[in-house]
Amino acid sequence: MNGNLRLPLNLASRPIRNRRLFRVICGALIALFIVFGGWAGYLLINSTLQARRDERASADMERRIQVLDRERGQKTALTTALRKKDAEIVGGINEAIARKNFSWVGFFARLESALPSRASIASFNPLELTGTRLRVVMKLASPGLPGLLLLVENLNKAGFTDVTVRNETTGGGRLISEVGFVYDGSH
Repeated sequence: MNGNLRLPLNLASRPIRNRRLFRVICGALIALFIVFGGWAGYLLINSTLQARRDERASADMERRIQVLDRERGQKTALTTALRKKDAEIVGGINEAIARKNFSWVGFFARLESALPSRASIASFNPLELTGTRLRVVMKLASPGLPGLLLLVENLNKAGFTDVTVRNETTGGGRLISEVGFVYDGSH
């Protein structure tokens, strides 16, 4: 048995080792560590670059928002200025339209129906035409006080408002009175 292979029986002094297995396991663990470390490094670099791109996009969006806010403020100021500027023109146009819509025929028809039979208008002065409202002062020549009172009563019945008698004078056998009233043409 000289040429035969001897198995060492003392395992304490010479343990059996499978060095290839240890090397393979150790190499596989190192390879896995390198692969996972590379993958983690790739994710770190990629997320850092994405964060920078997001910061740039956020800054760009913030600049755009500020520019749009400034433009909106300018447009609002311009709109307000144009409204103030055009308000007078629009008011004048609306006033002209309202005056055009005022019915003088309707006014004089109501006034004529309110006049007593023997009274006559000596002078007529339209003071103010606002929309469809007309403020008037007129001088009325009537035979006496009953005719004047009848006119005031008839004006109130016909829808005239703020009827006032201001002055009364006599002349030529007639009572000349200054009468003021407001006519609202929308009625």
